[in-house]
Amino acid sequence: MPATLPDCDEVFSMFFDRWYDDDDRQRKGFTHTRPDMMVAFRPGYAALDLSPLSDASQKKVMARISTMFQTCKADWPSFLPVSGDIDERWIDAFDNHFNAGRIAALIEEADPEDFANSYVVSVCQFGAVLGHVMKLKEPRLLWVPDWPYWESSLYDPVTGQVIPPFHWAIKKFSSYGVDDGYVAKIGCMLDALNDSASP
Repeated sequence: MPATLPDCDEVFSMFFDRWYDDDDRQRKGFTHTRPDMMVAFRPGYAALDLSPLSDASQKKVMARISTMFQTCKADWPSFLPVSGDIDERWIDAFDNHFNAGRIAALIEEADPEDFANSYVVSVCQFGAVLGHVMKLKEPRLLWVPDWPYWESSLYDPVTGQVIPPFHWAIKKFSSYGVDDGYVAKIGCMLDALNDSASP
């Protein structure tokens, strides 16, 4: 019998919401996963000016995301058929590996009260890789650092659109997006982004 996964808002509540303080939660404005794309800002801003964090905190968040990305380079080839630079091939291999059964096993073994449990680490690694590949495919996308670091998003200064890669990853590790196919999903996002940028 196929594994039954909780939906994305349920896993968000279980594994992520507990790490927000009241100010973070109020600033975020809701207690569930964010839309895949949204017009959150007007076009033309400098991305770092959109962050609610101080300059020092922005640097710490971007260092955290970079570290998470670097761990993928070390970890993923140990269980995936990947090598070379991280690109769409890595996303496809990871996406195919983490089927509903493997995700259900991760959820079962993870301690939600442990900030570094295997479920949260897997989600956040995937989010860091998604953000990296999105920027590779569309270099005008810029990181807007936020806290917790999985609230960081990519901003398109041409259209004002915002894409939250870590929330995409949360959806992958739930019933909502386990079978979405994330290489194709990135392609659809880029098509939509560039359609909205057209005069």
